[in-house]
Amino acid sequence: MSEPEYRKIAGKYHDLTDKLVHHIDGDRSNNHPGNLVVMDRKEHYHIHGTMGGWKGNNSKKPRLSIKTLDDLLIIYNNGF
Repeated sequence: MSEPEYRKIAGKYHDLTDKLVHHIDGDRSNNHPGNLVVMDRKEHYHIHGTMGGWKGNNSKKPRLSIKTLDDLLIIYNNGF
């Protein structure tokens, strides 16, 4: 399986060993480097758990809308 485009882009700037790439705005087609943040698996699950899951899930909890890295950091550090 070939590496996803967003990992190729993030890999130009970061070591991706044992890391995941998160799309800040939740749009997996938006692979602009400013929309990608590298984190470990625990951090990634924390972000998605706080946001209300992944896009397209069947959760009853509303999914938070995040547009900037600052928004993401607020949610990560404070939770909602």
